[in-house]
Amino acid sequence: MSRFLSISLICISLFIVLSSVSFATDLEGVYFSDLKNGWIVGDNGKIFHTADGGTSWSNQTTASGEDLLDVCFVDDKNGWIAAENGVVVHTADGGTSWAVQATGTKEHLNSIYFLDAKNGWITGDHGLILRSTDGGVSWVPQQSGETERLQRIHFIDEKQGWVVGSNSIILHTSDGGATWKRQKSPTEKHLCSVYFVNEKNGWAAGDFGCILYTANGGETWAEQDSDVSRGLNCIYFVDLNNGWVAGAGGKVLHTTNGGTTWKEEDSEVMMLSLHSLHFVDDKNGWVVGQNSTVIHTTDGGATWGDQDI
Repeated sequence: MSRFLSISLICISLFIVLSSVSFATDLEGVYFSDLKNGWIVGDNGKIFHTADGGTSWSNQTTASGEDLLDVCFVDDKNGWIAAENGVVVHTADGGTSWAVQATGTKEHLNSIYFLDAKNGWITGDHGLILRSTDGGVSWVPQQSGETERLQRIHFIDEKQGWVVGSNSIILHTSDGGATWKRQKSPTEKHLCSVYFVNEKNGWAAGDFGCILYTANGGETWAEQDSDVSRGLNCIYFVDLNNGWVAGAGGKVLHTTNGGTTWKEEDSEVMMLSLHSLHFVDDKNGWVVGQNSTVIHTTDGGATWGDQDI
């Protein structure tokens, strides 16, 4: 009887663990418009919003049940989300309501970036780049010249932008995307994220701990030593010196000297992949990832704490 009871308890415990994992949502994107207002998006159409810096989170609803892959806001009202199967949703009221925007494609949309309420770009699978000049009411394809998956896109103004993707792809435009040109990469690794603080200084991150840096707008790129071997999925800088990367295995790295040196921080997340990060200044930032993981720092990453959604 005792053996039967023990086996039963083990089975019940395993069921509880598996149930908790199955209901957890993989989170793919995070964006804060200020210290209080932020949004997180994830699988199965999940959108979460906070108005108090993440102390509490509430669900927002959209007509799409697709996996949501990236989110961008230009203020506390106007935001866009990119998703699988060509889906884009837009809000003009901070997420109280979301409306689907037609993109003309069924490709997975991996990244979305808006400079303001009008000008935005999307990247997707099979070399896809889309451009909007009317807030997403209409989207126009741009010729990337690529067939690989394009991951992240970042613009510093209406003209200058960069895209990274599979097989070490780095693309640059100086005319808003009317033309895109390949930049020479010093690595053959897949690149997952890119961020520029001005027209000259930018960083990219990718597989096997890869971090790249340019000081001349991408005319030349050089590798920086991350001292990690896991994939790095996202990178963000608030100025020339202060930046963060995050990725597989709960890795979070921080630099205070533009990447000359990177220091691993204790994210208190083990064995989980981190997918997206966003900072509003050099102290306050959020990272999201697998199994509904949300971590937050108020001291530039010296310490991290969980937030529940």
